[in-house]
Amino acid sequence: MQMKEKKKIVCIGILCLDILISRVDEDIFKRQTTDVDFIKCQAGGDALNESIIVSVLGHDSILMGAVGDDIWGEYIINQVKARGVDTSAVYKIPSLPTTVSTVLVKQNSERLFLVYKKNNAAFAEECLKYEVIASADAVSVGSIYYNEALDSRMNNILSLAKKNKALTFGDVSYRQGYTIEKAKDYLHLFDFFVPNFEEAKGLTGKSDLESIAGKILDYGVKNVIIKMGDKGCYIQNATDKIVVPAFNNDNVVDTTGAGDSFLAGFIAGTLEGLDLESAAVFASAAASINVQGLGAAFLNSRQDVEDVFASRRRMKGDQNAADV
Repeated sequence: MQMKEKKKIVCIGILCLDILISRVDEDIFKRQTTDVDFIKCQAGGDALNESIIVSVLGHDSILMGAVGDDIWGEYIINQVKARGVDTSAVYKIPSLPTTVSTVLVKQNSERLFLVYKKNNAAFAEECLKYEVIASADAVSVGSIYYNEALDSRMNNILSLAKKNKALTFGDVSYRQGYTIEKAKDYLHLFDFFVPNFEEAKGLTGKSDLESIAGKILDYGVKNVIIKMGDKGCYIQNATDKIVVPAFNNDNVVDTTGAGDSFLAGFIAGTLEGLDLESAAVFASAAASINVQGLGAAFLNSRQDVEDVFASRRRMKGDQNAADV
């Protein structure tokens, strides 16, 4: 599937410094000292991870969010620039340090987070560049429910995007006790709402996929895509109910950013004209490669994604596989 035309994709949400520590076990707090495989610093956050993968997949990627006016903020901006992302819409909040997330990678590659988030929680009006949003082909907002400041501006962001014919995508940073009702004023402005299963279950109070998706659709969302990790994803809209299995993967190193790389792949596939199921397969291909290395944005080659994507087409006997 060769990309025919670059699209402009704006990613709005969390920017932070990730300090990855691998690998730890459940008894880490019972010992005074623990030897680990390594400690690594890198730029992170849902919007940031998406922006990098979008860039790797060949599109014009613009990152919008906040860092502190400090050494870590500069580090994040430089790291993202090096991956081809436009950082001109990143705002430096002078009064707060950059958000820092310590990621403890467990023996089974799952992770735990320790977060200082006052910077991202102070998402100010200055963080939003409305002229950039107005010029986008797609606007992806991560971290819905993460903080009141960003959520309170969601209607303005999405209304402007829709006015200018952009596709809109939403991901969730779930906070316990929040419900889908909290976002009722702007959910109808999402073309695609993409939580993971646990987030969607917590938001809706439902436990089966069809009921979960149905409740979200009741609020006016056009398409619900529920990420299910190594089980793939579930898609539902007014006419379709589709299960897309994940790719078999025996080389999982770190699942940090798996959902972000999935969403970036899904955005790219959708803008490139793929149908819902094919876009989800392309997204799963991106995620399957991303988890094979350390860090939330390990993926560094579109061709790798295309090769994995083509393998699924060949397995299905798709007559168009040769064109992929």
